[in-house]
Amino acid sequence: MEAKDSFINKLDQLIRSKDIAGLKKMRNQNADLIHNDIRIKNLSLIELNEYIDEVVVMLEDKKDVAAILHTPLRKLIDGSDYSAKK
Repeated sequence: MEAKDSFINKLDQLIRSKDIAGLKKMRNQNADLIHNDIRIKNLSLIELNEYIDEVVVMLEDKKDVAAILHTPLRKLIDGSDYSAKK
């Protein structure tokens, strides 16, 4: 399993359990990785954090979890391959 898959699986787990505090913690940890210039193959941590922000708002607004897992930003994250970009 790639690191990207681990990040996405953890994110999905937090979303499905509606764990807003856990999502905010994950966002802060990702921010630390970004600040320290740590990169994850095939994953933009900046986009991931933008998605987490979006998810938190949607959960606070009581949006359906299925809808949260299929937003345009999520589709972009799922389909992105950053290894080919320089």
